[in-house]
Amino acid sequence: PLGASLHVALSCLLPACRYLPLTIPGCNADTWVPRKDLHTGRISRSPLQLTAGTVLVVDESTLGEGQLGEGGIRSVQALQGVIRDQTLPIDFQFYSAPFSLDVPVVVLSEAKPLLHAVLPISLPL
Repeated sequence: PLGASLHVALSCLLPACRYLPLTIPGCNADTWVPRKDLHTGRISRSPLQLTAGTVLVVDESTLGEGQLGEGGIRSVQALQGVIRDQTLPIDFQFYSAPFSLDVPVVVLSEAKPLLHAVLPISLPL
């Protein structure tokens, strides 16, 4: 797929690059919003927690048909926040706080992107 190939090419040119293929089951199953466990005092990991300067390649061409559940909607909203505001919310169970990021994002799509409303630039290929 084009997304994986672009990720390989960018990985050779950039110090840090992350490939995130979007799928309905992946959005629904994974927790993309980090959450603090009150018992351990630790914050769970998220695929959107990236070091500053990491280029995030989001591949919408892998997105099939289906319906997003509640967790999937939160995951997509978190991704939209990363793209639009460069922030990732952290769920502390009683409140949520934004965490600032410095993550350039490239979104690949074969049709009208799911994330079209938050993309600053669209370049048809």
